[in-house]
Amino acid sequence: MRKQKKKLYRTKFHNVEDMDPRSYEWCMQCGSCLNDHRLLAGIQGACPIFNHGKQFEVYMPRGRMQAIRAILEGRLEPSQEFVNSVYMCTTCNVCTEICHATHTDTQSWPITRVNDRANTFENLRADLMELGFSHLDGHRILLRSLMDYDNPWGQPRRAKANWARRTGVGGKNLGKRNDHIDVLLFHGCTAPLDQSLQGVTLDTGLLLDKAGVNWGFLGEREICCGSISMRTGEQGIFKGLVKRNVELFNDLYDNYGMRTIVTSCAGCFKTLFQDYTEFAEYDGEVGTIKAEILHTTQFVKRLLEQGKLQFGNGFHLKATYHDPCHLGRHCHLYETPRELLQSLPGVEFQEMFRNRKYSLCCGCGGGLKSGYPDIAQSIGIERVEEAEGTGAQYIVTTCPFCEQNIRDAIKGKSSKIKVVDLVQLMALSTGARTGEVPAIGEKSAELPQEPYGAC
Repeated sequence: MRKQKKKLYRTKFHNVEDMDPRSYEWCMQCGSCLNDHRLLAGIQGACPIFNHGKQFEVYMPRGRMQAIRAILEGRLEPSQEFVNSVYMCTTCNVCTEICHATHTDTQSWPITRVNDRANTFENLRADLMELGFSHLDGHRILLRSLMDYDNPWGQPRRAKANWARRTGVGGKNLGKRNDHIDVLLFHGCTAPLDQSLQGVTLDTGLLLDKAGVNWGFLGEREICCGSISMRTGEQGIFKGLVKRNVELFNDLYDNYGMRTIVTSCAGCFKTLFQDYTEFAEYDGEVGTIKAEILHTTQFVKRLLEQGKLQFGNGFHLKATYHDPCHLGRHCHLYETPRELLQSLPGVEFQEMFRNRKYSLCCGCGGGLKSGYPDIAQSIGIERVEEAEGTGAQYIVTTCPFCEQNIRDAIKGKSSKIKVVDLVQLMALSTGARTGEVPAIGEKSAELPQEPYGAC
């Protein structure tokens, strides 16, 4: 976010104007963000839309930055066609990492938020929506569900606790009544409501049980973190969700001993950890979360260091790791998942060529899967093909949205490779549960696949 409200605006694009102008003025129009091939640096291509979307400047970072400057200077009037182009973007932020203007002495934590392209595009979307332009059809469905059910999947609120009713995990269901806990497990909307991903939700709980953690979950009281509304430009809806969540979290912190919020969703982690803090700095009406916020991989690493968990059960498999954009480029959490994966007995790890900050997006993010599903599928297939090239049997990742799109890409390509969440492998290795290595999308009842989530 990193915005500051001004007293005087030149245009109606106040969200963009509130940003540091260097975010759009520093663009040198070199084109590296479109299709860079510095192979020795690990860069093979850049913007996924370059190869899979419309190869017209305004659909890609360089042209979009030119358009922003033209709008602010009064040389361009936005149209619905321009709006549609702005949403043909995964907000994966590889353009920020490749940009030659990014890594300077002005860099700020956790990455340079001065020159954050995804942040700029999200604020542009917010301005366009405030001006009355239309959402893409898929986004309207998601947002309507978000307002009606507090989740984007069109599922009743009580469905958030369905996974627990069938399993008997030890977490306290705070949807029934508040209780004292140390750790709140925030599931997010996708894993508990998509039956093919409920194993991620269950195994996270089983890991906490195995470690003896006093934890709870919100069940039907859990509402969306707001990531979808932020990515699609509805900052008014986002503000309402932030206020409700902060009040709920801080009540648990003040009155029930909760000190840590853990989530297995990369999108939820980025939103709670980064966006909430920056939105509170910008909007004085929104408070900050008092509790510590951790991704499950960070928390499991801590439990291992404390001796509360131990990897013991081994595997015989070859795996590669896919970096979720929200966990990696947006929050720079690259090494912890890899350390955990490579610590699992019997796992042969093979890195894909594009990894860490230059990793290829799965194709799901920024509302692309709900707005342009064919493009999302095409990007996902390219990532699956890259993983196949390593000889891996499993693509391991740490994001339900990535798992959705990679699962669909595997089906679309009829690939033999499988996708699994790191949490599921860790649950097996620690003995938190027994059985075969799971694969997302196999032998599970199908939920309706439309509308898709947007991370």
